[in-house]
Amino acid sequence: MNNKTDKSLVFIAGFVPLFILILLLLSSLNSLSSVDNPFEKELSKRVDPSLKKLYDEQKYMEALEKVKALKEESYKKGDVGYYTYYLIEQFKLESSLHAYETALKNFIGAKKPEHPVAKIILKLYETDALNNYLHAYSYEIMKREKISEKDELDFDKYTKEELTEKIRSAYLEVFKEREKIEGIPLESLPDFINSGNFPKQVLANFRDFAAISVANFFSSNQYFSPVESRTAYNLKVDDLLNRDNLASNLETIISSPSSHPLLIAAAALAEEEKHAFSKDRKSTAIEFHTRRSELIFYNLTQKEDRLKIIEELKTFLEKNKDVDWYSWGMEQAAQFERNLGDEECQIRAKELAVKGRDAYPNSPGGQRCKHLINSIEEKDFNIETMHSDGTNLPSVRITYKNLDKVFIRLIPVDIKDLIYKYNEIPRWNDLFKIVKDIPPSKKIEIKLKPTPDYNYHNAFVNIPQDVPKGYYICAASALDTLNENQNKVQGCFLNITETVLIISKEKKGDKLIINTLRGDNGSPINGESVSVIKTEWNKAPSIVFSGITNEDGKIEIDSSKVPYYYNYYLFAQKGDDKAFMNIYPVNESGNYETNSSLIFTDRSVYRVGQKIFFKVILFANSGEKGPYSLLKNRDVDIELKDSNYESVQKISLKTNNYGSASGEFVIPKGRMLGRWQIVSSYSGVSSILVEEYKRPTFEVEIKEPISPLRLNSEAKIKGEAKYYFGMAV
Repeated sequence: MNNKTDKSLVFIAGFVPLFILILLLLSSLNSLSSVDNPFEKELSKRVDPSLKKLYDEQKYMEALEKVKALKEESYKKGDVGYYTYYLIEQFKLESSLHAYETALKNFIGAKKPEHPVAKIILKLYETDALNNYLHAYSYEIMKREKISEKDELDFDKYTKEELTEKIRSAYLEVFKEREKIEGIPLESLPDFINSGNFPKQVLANFRDFAAISVANFFSSNQYFSPVESRTAYNLKVDDLLNRDNLASNLETIISSPSSHPLLIAAAALAEEEKHAFSKDRKSTAIEFHTRRSELIFYNLTQKEDRLKIIEELKTFLEKNKDVDWYSWGMEQAAQFERNLGDEECQIRAKELAVKGRDAYPNSPGGQRCKHLINSIEEKDFNIETMHSDGTNLPSVRITYKNLDKVFIRLIPVDIKDLIYKYNEIPRWNDLFKIVKDIPPSKKIEIKLKPTPDYNYHNAFVNIPQDVPKGYYICAASALDTLNENQNKVQGCFLNITETVLIISKEKKGDKLIINTLRGDNGSPINGESVSVIKTEWNKAPSIVFSGITNEDGKIEIDSSKVPYYYNYYLFAQKGDDKAFMNIYPVNESGNYETNSSLIFTDRSVYRVGQKIFFKVILFANSGEKGPYSLLKNRDVDIELKDSNYESVQKISLKTNNYGSASGEFVIPKGRMLGRWQIVSSYSGVSSILVEEYKRPTFEVEIKEPISPLRLNSEAKIKGEAKYYFGMAV
């Protein structure tokens, strides 16, 4: 398959697991008799061979037309199984051909079979399709405004909140039908089902899958409305942990519009946990309980709430330690402890993980506990250095855990030589290859304090006084070698020097001022050689300035020699003392002025054929000149762009003495509706909505004033707004 096709099909990859689950539904409905079951055979193995050939040849447009024909043929024959299969296949093809909203509209608006299981299958797929749409188009969806009048299938007009509510409703429809799919095992089609690492005794059937899907969506705070996000803290942790109360009130909770989505998720898992216990499926019950603890823990952030969650989970697990899924729950409890972040959290987490590992070492949970223990006990360090510093000062900071020593090597390097050779200072991976075989000027063994709490601690290292001044790579390693085999090696630049370099810009003028000072007492250094090297892509580095500091330790550089769009390195040297730093210049003029514009229109929503009246104001801002100033008598281009960001019309205007100009556009026919933009050549933009005509549903009438209107006096005017059928708005 070529790359283009791969990209077009990536979007539907998320549908594969669900589609496979649907195939399983189609082939394994034990609750129906053979007469009543239209899905008793695997449909994928009976697909028209000519369709498979089109897929193999990547002729997807032809395959789409073939699928549509087969779908209609199945409908006329009353073949519910094949009609359902080809309806889903049509959606997959239309999605892959970059028409997702159209595909979604066609799929959800299509004729649905009356067969109850077919309805469940299609509702599952609809839910997943809407969820994928919300993710893939989230940037555009987030900018939408709510429109009261729209067709049910106008998904391009749905806001995030409206799509979320539609997805939630679809998930709940599936969840309410969970008993119909309980007898369908996940292992019925092992070649197509991917149930992850979960053993079949944990996630055994589609009822389990539906419950987890509902809980995952409802508990995900990325789908919470602003009100739901603000009110989550009002949920009582004791209520969310009370399984029996949640399960007994499930129907009330899921049917109430005021129920928080987190409460719905907890209730669904509580019901399924109780149901699993009633079927003597203890591992499944533990899984549902652990998932409920997890969604509560990560949504309620108060420490006292989290401590309750951990204690409740530990107590529950101890009562159910006779199955190996106990270890899985213990690993989750250990993760909760780590997330508390206090000084002893790692110790408590390790204790729980050890219990889980020792109870069932070969189980999936036991292996996860083992991995967690290794992570807690892992030896690690990171190193940071001052860019420039003197000797006998804490120039190096080591952040470490579970290590008793770190080895530091100060490897001399010639920074100028590196810049001339590589046109930049190489990154660490490349730099390490250059310096690893260079003998160090100094090797230091740093003994570290123990870390019995398994947390990271800091240690500071002073550079000995006998280290010569110069440029170094400070290379740190866990072992006494720079060999990276079973060893961690990190490095940073360190400039051992007595010189401090300070760059400032002249308040008025076009000069950069270099100050060279002694780091120990702040006195100026006169007679220091200063040079600036410029680097640019595909060209050799060059010296753009050189000079000697005056008695005040200063030297001036014309800003025009260091335009802001290049990289520069400043070097200073006097005797054996050398210093360097990067220069980050401002705009070469010294007066960094920004020009911009403000565009506003007569309204925000238009129809095709209407005129857009707009005004633009040009202004400038400069740090040197103070406040904003209007740009008079300036030429400006204003361009109208449609929702595909294609140019519709462009006009040229000239601002008046007040820095403003006005004009108009006519919205032409034949362009895509949606959010259009008016763009200024002076870095300004304004958005408008171009929509189809919507018949008004209400009218507004302004009454005559009760008393005469007077100049400079308050005016009171009454009016009324009412729908055409007479009810007040």
